[in-house]
Amino acid sequence: MLAGDVSIALDQNGNATVSTTVAGVSLSHTLGGDTSGSATLAGMDVAITRTSAGATTWDVSTTLNGVTLAIDEAGVVTASMGLAGNTVKITNGGATTVSVSRDLTSGANLTAGYDTSDNSLSLVASVSF
Repeated sequence: MLAGDVSIALDQNGNATVSTTVAGVSLSHTLGGDTSGSATLAGMDVAITRTSAGATTWDVSTTLNGVTLAIDEAGVVTASMGLAGNTVKITNGGATTVSVSRDLTSGANLTAGYDTSDNSLSLVASVSF
């Protein structure tokens, strides 16, 4: 069966990785290490990783009307969207967190957050150089 191009990469630590894309599904395996796959199915981005330690993680995300929705293997649901020049992110993983951030013209970023686990409010200003 023709599977398309297969890439083999070797990093500075001697780890070899084999990767390919077949029918829109990307697969990657590090010999003796992690295996991952990703695809876009019916407008949803799906990613699965199996680590060499035996743990499996996955997430599914999609964007509807400008709102990006995601869920992962732990049941954490996230919604993020742009709203009036701000970025709003709501996460529910047992406790709910809400953050509103905005990039300022000075190059700084201002983020306000609320966390239901301890009813805390936060305000963070940051500058990147």
